[in-house]
Amino acid sequence: MTCIAAIKHDDIIVMGADTVASDEHGMYSRSTPKIFRNRPFLIGSAGSARIGQLLQYSLLVPAQAIDQDDMDYMVNTFAESFRQVLLARGAMYKTDEVEFYHGETMVVYNNEIYIVDGALHVMHLAYPYASVGSGAQVACGALHALMSIVKSGKLAPKDAIGQALAAAEEHAVGVRRPFDYFSTAEEDET
Repeated sequence: MTCIAAIKHDDIIVMGADTVASDEHGMYSRSTPKIFRNRPFLIGSAGSARIGQLLQYSLLVPAQAIDQDDMDYMVNTFAESFRQVLLARGAMYKTDEVEFYHGETMVVYNNEIYIVDGALHVMHLAYPYASVGSGAQVACGALHALMSIVKSGKLAPKDAIGQALAAAEEHAVGVRRPFDYFSTAEEDET
């Protein structure tokens, strides 16, 4: 169970995530973050920890073609590279001829937020925020309510993400502190 949330404001995206791993037996604090950089991407992985490990350490995505728009790149290059690494490492499943993986992934690319679902469907939402994981609905509701305060300059985007994750911690199963954060403004952060 997880909550990963991101918000875009003034051409900066802040992504945050909880740090707990949970299953039917309990919850465990993780020392490895659910959000990480795999240049040029900022990635958050909800679901199977193995998927996050493969995205962080094994995923290699070819560069975007000059004549390729971002959505085409995310659908045909990123998602296919994602699929290939999961297939090669035994983390892709098939039921009734439909391939899927266990989880959801948030990807920031070219200063836009994308969600890649378990069927590798790439979504670019119309909102300047998004969330994945068991706390996604709560976090998105909180971000929706906080967005006007962020736009007014009275709440920093990182603080809005913190409040959204705190709401998910309070109202969703398997979301716990501490929270990790990354920002596109901190490109040199590793």
